[in-house]
Amino acid sequence: MMILAIGEGFNWGTFVVQFLSFAVLLFILGKFAFPPLKKMALGRSHAIEEQFARLDRELAEAEGRMSEYQRRLEQIGTEVAQRMQAGQEEAAKTRGTLLAEAQALAKAELEKAHREVRMERDKAVLELRATVTDLAVTATERAIDALMNESLHQRMVERTIAELDKAVRPT
Repeated sequence: MMILAIGEGFNWGTFVVQFLSFAVLLFILGKFAFPPLKKMALGRSHAIEEQFARLDRELAEAEGRMSEYQRRLEQIGTEVAQRMQAGQEEAAKTRGTLLAEAQALAKAELEKAHREVRMERDKAVLELRATVTDLAVTATERAIDALMNESLHQRMVERTIAELDKAVRPT
């Protein structure tokens, strides 16, 4: 390759024309093309900034809704816990009431059974007394029949009449 030295084969006229053409081109571009391009770039930049601002607002709103949902979930959790506690307390209360009623019913049934046993025992005692009395009367009748003779019988009748006379007649 050959290195050109300044001044050798260099055409200053072409250089000046090209330089002026380039300067005119820059001027035309600067006057007519760059302002609309600049305006378009600025508009695009503003649109992007607005889009980022809108996205930031939407993100803030979404975070706000998310925190609201979390707060509501916590409230629901607290409410569920309270309802469960109230349900457990009501169940314990109902259990206590039912247990007390069952114990009272069992006590009443036990007392009723005791009364019935006492009544049956008293009835059995009365029947036993009646039977013993009947047996005693029968045994006494047999003993008296075996010991009784005519003279003893006469003396008993006379003594009974005398006692009745004393009781009826005042002295």
